[in-house]
Amino acid sequence: MRAKEQKLLELLKKENIQFTIPVFQRNYSWEVEHCEQLLLDIKEVGNNNQIINHFIGSIIYLEGKEVEGLTELIVVDGQQRLTTFFLIFLTMLKIVRSKEPKDENFEKCILSFLINKDFSNKFKIKHFNDIDITLHEIWLNLDKHKYSFNRNTRNCNLVDNFEYFVREINDKDIELIWKGLEKLILIEVQLNKDRDDAQRIFQSMNTTGLELSQADIIRNYIMLKLSDVKQQYLINDIYWEPMQEVLITNSGGKKDIVSMFIRDFLTLVTERIPNQKQVYVSFKKYFDSNLDKGALLLRYSVAYGAHT
Repeated sequence: MRAKEQKLLELLKKENIQFTIPVFQRNYSWEVEHCEQLLLDIKEVGNNNQIINHFIGSIIYLEGKEVEGLTELIVVDGQQRLTTFFLIFLTMLKIVRSKEPKDENFEKCILSFLINKDFSNKFKIKHFNDIDITLHEIWLNLDKHKYSFNRNTRNCNLVDNFEYFVREINDKDIELIWKGLEKLILIEVQLNKDRDDAQRIFQSMNTTGLELSQADIIRNYIMLKLSDVKQQYLINDIYWEPMQEVLITNSGGKKDIVSMFIRDFLTLVTERIPNQKQVYVSFKKYFDSNLDKGALLLRYSVAYGAHT
C-alpha cells in the first residue's frame, strides 16, 4: 500500500486512467444536501486567501490492469465524492460552452478532468450500473436547454444533484469555484491487489460520506471474493439487487431492511441471534462455509419484506 498527500486536480488530470467503480460498491447515494455542503466548502475555501489547502478525505483504489489502453484504478472508497466532483466539472463545462466568445483553453482544461485526451469516448470514471448510463445521458444532453433522460435507467440522485449544481453555479461563480478546487487535497491510497486486504481497509478507512450499513459491508465482502464476471452476474441479475429491490419495495421503503433481513436470516439458519452491530461478522463466518446460499437468501427475502 502506498499513501500520499495529493491535490484533487492533479489526481484527476492524470492521463490514460479510468477510475472504475466496481459492482460490489453500493449505489451512488449522495443527495442534494451533501452536494450543497460540498459546494459551500469549495466556495468558502476559494474566497479565503488565508487557506492554502483544504483536506477532503481519501481516495482508495486497487492497482488495476490495462484495459483498452487505459489503466484501471478500482475504487475501494471515495466513489461518492469522486462522482460528485465529476458532476461539478460537467456543470462547469456546460457553463463555459454556453458563453460567447468561448474560452477554448478553459474548456480543454475542464475536459482534461472528464475524459482522456486520446480516448474521447472514455470518461475518467466508470460505473457498472445505471449511474454510468445516466452520466452518458447527461453528457449527451449537456448543450441542450431541456434534458431527455430515460426514466427507466436514470439514477435519480445523480440527476437531482446535477440539476442542483446547474441551478446554483453560474458564470460569476466559475472563478471562485476554480480557486476552491485548486486548494482541495486528499490522501491518495494505492493498494496492491496481491498484498493488501481491500475489505479490511474499506471498513477501517470509510471515515467520510454516508455511514455504511451492515448490509453495505456484507455486499462488499461477498463481491470482493468473486471474479469481475461473477460480481456483475450476481449483483445485477441473480442475487443482491433482486433481493434488495424485493425487500425495500415490500417493506414500504425501509432503508435498513436489508440489514434487518440478513440478521433474521442468520438467526434462522444458525439458531443464534447476532448482535445488531456484528451482523457482518456473523455473516462472514456463515458465508465462508456456505458460498451457495444466495438463492436461499433471495427466496426468503420475497416473503420477508411484506411482514416487517
